[in-house]
Amino acid sequence: MSRFPLFQSTAAKRLRLVRGSSAALIAIALTVLLGWLFDQRQVISLLPGSVTMKFNTALCFMLCGMTLWMTGSMSVIEKTRCLKQQTSILLSVIVVMLSLATASEYFFGADLHIDEWLVKDVVQNRELYFPGRMSPVTAFNFVCLGSALLSLALRRSPYLTQGLAAAAAFSTILVIVGTSYGLAALSVGGRTIGVAFHTSLGMILLCIGIFCASGEQGIMKLLLDGGSAGIVARRLLPAAILVPAVIGALRTWGETHGLFGAELGISILSVSNVVTFSSLVWASAHFLQKSQTETQDAQAALDKSLERYSFLADCMPQMVWTARPDGRIDYYNQAWFDYTGMSIEQAVNWGWVPVLHPDDHQACIQRWTHSIATGENYEIEYRFKRACDGLYRWHLGRARPMRDDKGTITHWVGTCTDIDEQKLAEEALACRVQDRTIALSMAITELNLARQTSELIFAHSLDVICTLDETGRFSEVSQACRGVWGYQPEELIGKLSLEIVHPDDREKTLLERLEIMTGNAATNFENRYLHKDGSVIPMVWSANWSTEARLMFCVARDVSAHKRTEAELEKMHRELLETSRQAGMAEVATSVLHNVGNVLNSVNVSCTLISSKVSNSRVSSLLKATDILRNHSGNLAAFLTTDPTGQKLPDFLGKIATRLSEEQLSLLKELRLLEENIDHIKSIVAVQQTHAKNLGGIRETLPIEELIEDALQINAPQLVRHQIEVIRQLGKAPLICIEKHRVLQIFVNLVRNATQALAGSGRRDKQILVRIAHNQSHVTVSVSDNGIGIDPENLTRIFAHGFTTKKDGHGFGLHSGVLAAQEMGGSLVAQSGGPGRGATFTLELPLTRGSNQ
Repeated sequence: MSRFPLFQSTAAKRLRLVRGSSAALIAIALTVLLGWLFDQRQVISLLPGSVTMKFNTALCFMLCGMTLWMTGSMSVIEKTRCLKQQTSILLSVIVVMLSLATASEYFFGADLHIDEWLVKDVVQNRELYFPGRMSPVTAFNFVCLGSALLSLALRRSPYLTQGLAAAAAFSTILVIVGTSYGLAALSVGGRTIGVAFHTSLGMILLCIGIFCASGEQGIMKLLLDGGSAGIVARRLLPAAILVPAVIGALRTWGETHGLFGAELGISILSVSNVVTFSSLVWASAHFLQKSQTETQDAQAALDKSLERYSFLADCMPQMVWTARPDGRIDYYNQAWFDYTGMSIEQAVNWGWVPVLHPDDHQACIQRWTHSIATGENYEIEYRFKRACDGLYRWHLGRARPMRDDKGTITHWVGTCTDIDEQKLAEEALACRVQDRTIALSMAITELNLARQTSELIFAHSLDVICTLDETGRFSEVSQACRGVWGYQPEELIGKLSLEIVHPDDREKTLLERLEIMTGNAATNFENRYLHKDGSVIPMVWSANWSTEARLMFCVARDVSAHKRTEAELEKMHRELLETSRQAGMAEVATSVLHNVGNVLNSVNVSCTLISSKVSNSRVSSLLKATDILRNHSGNLAAFLTTDPTGQKLPDFLGKIATRLSEEQLSLLKELRLLEENIDHIKSIVAVQQTHAKNLGGIRETLPIEELIEDALQINAPQLVRHQIEVIRQLGKAPLICIEKHRVLQIFVNLVRNATQALAGSGRRDKQILVRIAHNQSHVTVSVSDNGIGIDPENLTRIFAHGFTTKKDGHGFGLHSGVLAAQEMGGSLVAQSGGPGRGATFTLELPLTRGSNQ
């Protein structure tokens, strides 16, 4: 490393020298140009009566300084052609052309009128001086330096650039020395031509800048060398230039002032040069001796360090090796020889290839060759043969390049680490990782899909999706809040949710939020919110609290349209009922006839059974026995004891009595059922009459299971005839306040419809399942069958007035049933899996009387 930081071989240092020289040169040129423009003679000549720097000279210095700034920075940093290069070429060409034109004026004795083209030169005696014209030496220097700058811009050989700059430097030094000896100017054609001091200074600065911009080759290579040669050159060159010049100037000054004669002056000059250069030689020799001693000490230290390094490397379990820059191996530690069994003669250079596994040859050599060519770190996994058993084991090979101060690779240091067991473990692990990776990839795919779906839902949902923190402030709000509440999401973040809740609903909303935070999720919670414009928005909420995230996840739906629709439907329903009642009794009569017809079917069945039983009665047999007794009334005792027929008669009469008693009970049962059906008919008529008068029916509190049993009893004949099994799951339901006969009629219709669906199904396992369920507010009764089922498109149409799927149906039973259920505050719905998969009708009734009653 150089001891003179100014000459350190770094691009940044040279760039600073280039820019410093060009900046100083531009400052000198600009000062002189302004002096010419404003007639400041002290700036132009520095000293009164001394030689002036001409305007064209200052202009050339300005162009050269600009060119040096651009070409120097471009050569060091940019490395690409650009507008800066083109401008540099143009400016350097202008300098060369202007200096050649001036030189031609001297050579050919012509005046091209370029000397005072811009500024007039005030010269006292034009016969002795060329006004405004630079000296021949200055013109020659500008030709050389302009050509050197052009060579820099065109990226020509640095030797050419430095040679041109050296020629200009030589002529400039000649002028400076000549001036110091008293030769103030040259004489051409009888006219005096001098060189100003700041012109020579500018030339020196320009030469220094060009040398620094030309790179680290040629003359600069020696000057910038960090070794002994560079140090000696930097010490001797300034002395070799300055010492003779200074001594010569002193000799001339002494002779001029009469201090000594020419002979003594020559002797002084000779002795001074001898002493000076002897001192320089002695100093250089001393420095070289000191450098040699330091080199020997460094070599000894290096040898000792290498010995320690070799010992350390031999102690390592890893195989350590070094290679020359071309990749040839020149050192192995002991671990290599122990593992491979090779000698140093066998293993040097490329002798390691035979112990490499054949399958790894190509990859290893290609990777090693690539690292040597590019200087990249070397790393590869390969297999080496072990000498003791001939087995190949996996090794991790690594190598890094060692570089000098200039970045040149001087050596490679590498290692080989046995990773065979690790490799086997990695292969086993890789299999497990692959399995886990596949599973994880699938999970991630599902998670990403779920996340994307969630983000799409969050972004495009018409419902407001949001999260609230523990204080009830919005943490995140979906875009739907803009349309629902009129707020932008960013306006609500950090805002208390209660602030936009209707004041009348804030207390119940706060209580509900606290209840949710205890772990009880909320569904269908209704409250009202205030729109940004002040309007009231009814909302229905579903919310749940996450203990892990400490957030409440909420979904809120604007039910304004639903509320309006409900109100409109309620209004339309009332209007429809009013219209229906005002339209007359046609539908009432139809309902009465339908419901009465259903009961009359049961009455007809009962009458048929009674008629059949009466027709098949054994009363005629009793009459025959009576006739026999009447015919033997005279000898009745003998007849009963001796006659075979008479002996059988008492037993016969007993059987007849038993049979008649059974027939009596059966007839009484059918008569009671007939009486109940007749009472039911009366109740249907009464209910329909009451309904027609728009008066509420008579409500009774009774167990719902009794009505179900009554409905099953009314349909019992059909159930028995079609061999239908009735499964009851009635349980224990609370008492319910209902209009008995309206509910009974619904159950009768549902059981009858299920019976007819099973009768036409062709199934052998015909079943009807009746189930009762209840909660705190409602009782639910469902009637399910495994019959012919219902088409999906008919699930809602079957409740329409006049719609039926039966050949002999009228479409009044389910229609009147659903209306009755709604008027009692309940509902009647149907479900079916489709044709052939049965159907379920569910009647839901409130435990207390609804508000719409």
